[in-house]
Amino acid sequence: MSKHNLRKLEWDSQLFGYPVGSQVYYSDIDLSSFPSEYSDFRVVYLTSKEKLNLSFFEDVKVYFELELSHMHSDVQPEFKGEVEPYIGKGNQELIALAFESGKFSRFSVDQNFNAFEFEKLYFQWIIKSLSKEIAEEVLLVHIDGIIAGFVSLKINDHLCEIGLLATSSDFRRQGVGKQLIDASVSFAVRHGKSKLVVPTQLRNLDALNFYGKMGFKESSRDFIYHIWNNDYTF
Repeated sequence: MSKHNLRKLEWDSQLFGYPVGSQVYYSDIDLSSFPSEYSDFRVVYLTSKEKLNLSFFEDVKVYFELELSHMHSDVQPEFKGEVEPYIGKGNQELIALAFESGKFSRFSVDQNFNAFEFEKLYFQWIIKSLSKEIAEEVLLVHIDGIIAGFVSLKINDHLCEIGLLATSSDFRRQGVGKQLIDASVSFAVRHGKSKLVVPTQLRNLDALNFYGKMGFKESSRDFIYHIWNNDYTF
């Protein structure tokens, strides 16, 4: 298999403590010759726009988008919770919600990753979002002084992207998710963005149904394969 576009992911490698690679699949890649080409890596994420006939762990990332051209920034749904930006370094309540947001992620479902690695990843994700390193804003819904849910938002060109979104199990089916989406729409429109986008996993049926009900349309899918090198020695 050609090594073109095979690259080392420095951040993932540092976080997990072993070399992690990434490669995008193209039709001229010979699938018969790997994983020998990945000998320098403990794991490689192979991403394809089409489903491949592989025996490795497969994750299907589904991208949704919501057109904002007809939206207004003053969306104010009827709800008893208060939405506000989070200011601070994080707390156990918020970190636990971050873990909840990733329970269907490939890092949680692929058993080659252990629970500590998954938690390290999502801990860093929420902390870096709060510090504005990888997100412009983190919005919370408070109900009676309790964090009922949160969403992290990143601005990218003409888009606003939802990174993490979670609702506390104590406040499910009480409109918290809709409150977070409405707040995200307002944030995106205020910043002049034409689309609100969010990725989720095909196995996360509740999320698929929720975004559909909120008016999002599926835009694309990525098939991601984890090719683990069991012969790699640390």
